[in-house]
Amino acid sequence: MNAPCIYYPKCGGCQLQHLDEAAYRAHKAEVLTQLFPGQNISYIWGKPASRRRAEFKVDASGKLGFFAPQSHELVPIDHCLAVVPEMDELIIPLQTLAKSLKPEKIFVTMADSGIELVLTMKREPPLAILKSFAEKHNIASIVVNDSIALMRHKIRMQFSDTWIDMPAGAFLQPTAEGQQAITNTIDRMIPKAKKIAEFFCGIGTYSFLLAKKAPVLAFEMSDKAVAALKGQARITAAARDIERFPVQHQEIPGVDVAVLNPPRNGAGPQCKALARSEVKRIVMISCHPQTLSRDIKILSDAGFAIKEMVAVDQFHWTHHLETVCLLERK
Repeated sequence: MNAPCIYYPKCGGCQLQHLDEAAYRAHKAEVLTQLFPGQNISYIWGKPASRRRAEFKVDASGKLGFFAPQSHELVPIDHCLAVVPEMDELIIPLQTLAKSLKPEKIFVTMADSGIELVLTMKREPPLAILKSFAEKHNIASIVVNDSIALMRHKIRMQFSDTWIDMPAGAFLQPTAEGQQAITNTIDRMIPKAKKIAEFFCGIGTYSFLLAKKAPVLAFEMSDKAVAALKGQARITAAARDIERFPVQHQEIPGVDVAVLNPPRNGAGPQCKALARSEVKRIVMISCHPQTLSRDIKILSDAGFAIKEMVAVDQFHWTHHLETVCLLERK
């Protein structure tokens, strides 16, 4: 099959455009089949032009694009078939901005309330250039390194009917469709609960759904993310480096359901702590099948069994695959 993108395979953003849709799906499914033999797995497949987050690299000359595979060689681009149309239309203007300011990279997020740009730079850019660019291209907020340089209006997200202010550069699921699919899956997997512990909660992507079911103890490493959840009804949020200091069973009395959405390196330490707890049901949302397999082994050794597994393809044309797994004590 001919790849649909003219930059493939030089550009490292996608790895599987040479496969037709049937072969692509079979390739991704095989990864989970090998890790979880005999397990019944359902799939929710993604599509192109759906990614709402992208990190564009910029070289010393001001050219903008993505790195080639396994390289720091920049492949300049003027369009991208993977991102949402609003971001695709912004690439050529971003080339001009990059040529002028020469940042190291530009991270673009399409939030529910508008577009946020995060520029990584060695020096402060002229505010006049940022203001002109934001007004011309309807950019809601521009962040330089860790500081908000310009905000035309707040960056906001809506989670389960609740609007919150999003901290600069906060993590979001890569696609809106994928986020909704995961939310719907969690909703079905947890019909009811007495008390819920949520780990790696971020800015509350699933917290507000969970809070409709039971009081939620939410844990997240980022102070800014926790601050976004302060004062929300039925959510008690705490800043915690869960990987270094996992929450122990005596800290979550009465919790019968746990939800984990760890980064790529998984939640090994927290799974070991949950294995010693009285939690009866666990929902794991993982973006890395191999670490998911490792973490599930920890829980299965403690008496948990997989009840359902749903794969959500949020990273179309790449090797990455999100998986939502329901485990219950035998």
